[in-house]
Amino acid sequence: MTMLEKGADPGVFNDHKPGLAAIRYGLLLIGVAAGILLGNILEATTNLEEEVSYFSMIFLFGGMALVISYFLEKHQSKKQ
Repeated sequence: MTMLEKGADPGVFNDHKPGLAAIRYGLLLIGVAAGILLGNILEATTNLEEEVSYFSMIFLFGGMALVISYFLEKHQSKKQ
C-alpha cells in the first residue's frame, strides 16, 4: 500500500512466468527418467548395488536438468 501511495509500481515483485515453470518441471522429470534408465543400465552391467546406481543417476541427471533450466531461464530473461 505504501508503494501505491508513493506512486511506485508494485509489479516489480511479480516475476512469475508460468511458461518457465513448465520448462523447469519438464526438464526435471526428463532428467529423473534418464537417471532411472541409466541407473538400471549401471546396475545390470556393473557391480554397483541397486540403490547406489539408481539414486546416484537420479540425483545427477535431475540436478543437471535443473542447472540447464536455470541457464535457459537466465537466457530468456536477458532477451526480455
